[in-house]
Amino acid sequence: MFCTNCGVELSEGSTQCPQCNTPVEDFSKANSGIKKVGIGILVVLVLIGIYAGIKTYSSKVAEEKLNELISKYASDAGIGYNKVSVDLLGSNVRISGISFTNPSDADGQIKIGEIVINDIDDNSNIPSFLTMECNGLELSRSGRNDAVTPLSNLWYNDKIKGNIKVDYSYDIEKRELNVNKLRLKIEQACNLDISFRIGNIDLEPEAIAKLSTTYPQLILHEAKITYEDNSLIDRTMKDAAKKFRVSEADYKKLLMQAVEQIIAGTNDESAKKALKEMLKFYENPRGLFISASPSTPLQIGALTRRGGVNPTDIIKLLNIQIKCETQGL
Repeated sequence: MFCTNCGVELSEGSTQCPQCNTPVEDFSKANSGIKKVGIGILVVLVLIGIYAGIKTYSSKVAEEKLNELISKYASDAGIGYNKVSVDLLGSNVRISGISFTNPSDADGQIKIGEIVINDIDDNSNIPSFLTMECNGLELSRSGRNDAVTPLSNLWYNDKIKGNIKVDYSYDIEKRELNVNKLRLKIEQACNLDISFRIGNIDLEPEAIAKLSTTYPQLILHEAKITYEDNSLIDRTMKDAAKKFRVSEADYKKLLMQAVEQIIAGTNDESAKKALKEMLKFYENPRGLFISASPSTPLQIGALTRRGGVNPTDIIKLLNIQIKCETQGL
C-alpha cells in the first residue's frame, strides 16, 4: 500500500504516512467509495443486459402474435412492417414502418411511421381496452384510394399526413363501446377530438367489416366533438364554390342564407341557438364544439330513415349543443 499524497510505501496497519503525515484512513474510505461506484455500475450493466434479453424475447413474441393476427384477419390487405419492439419499462409495443397496399390499386398506399400501443387487453380476442397512437400517417393522393379521393383537391401536396390517438374501452357483455378519445391531427387541415359511447356494437373483425351496412342498428348514448380548423374549411368553401361556378363569397352567402331559412322556420329555441352558432362558424371558421346527449339512447337508424330528417329535428332528437370559438380551441 502506498501513500497517494507523496508515494511512500506504507507498512501494514499504518494510520498515517511517515513522510507527509497524511491519514491513511481517508484514502481507504475513498477507495471504498470508488469500489462501491464500480460495483453499482457493474450491477446496472448486468440489469441492462438482462432487460435487453427479455426485451428481445418479448419483441419476438409480439411479432409472432402480430403475424398471426395479420394472417387471420387481414391476409389480403397487403400489410407490411419493418420492426416490432417492446419497451418493458414503459409497457409499450412499437410497430414501425407499416404499409397497407390495396392489391387492386397499387398506387393507393397507406403508410404509418410508427404505431405505439400504450395499453391493451391481450387476454381476449376482442380487447376490452386499448390505448394507442399512429404517428406519421401518410395517405397517398394518387391511385383510387377511396379514403383520399374525395379530399384530394383540398391538400397542398400529393400526400395527406397526420397522427391519430385512440383510447377506448369495450364491454363485451353489454356490446357497448366507450371511445374516451379519438384524436386526429391532419397537417394543413384540422385537429379533431372525438369521444362517444355507443351500444349494440360487435367488435369482431367480421362484424366490423359489415359495419357500413349494419350501422343503423347502433345505439348512440352520447358524443362530443371538438374541431380546430387549420384552413380546411376555407379550402372546402373554395372547392365547393368552384363546383357551383360561383365566387367563394357568393357560395358562403348562399350557405348562410340556407341556415337562416331553417332558423326562421323553427320555433324551437335550442335549435335556433345551435344553428346561430353554426352561422358564426361559417363566418369565422376557427373552432367548434358540438355535443349530443339524447334524453334516451337513440338508434342511429332513426336519423337515417327513409325521407330524411329535418336539421332542427336532429338537433332536438340528439339534444345537440353547439359552441363556436372564433379564436380557435
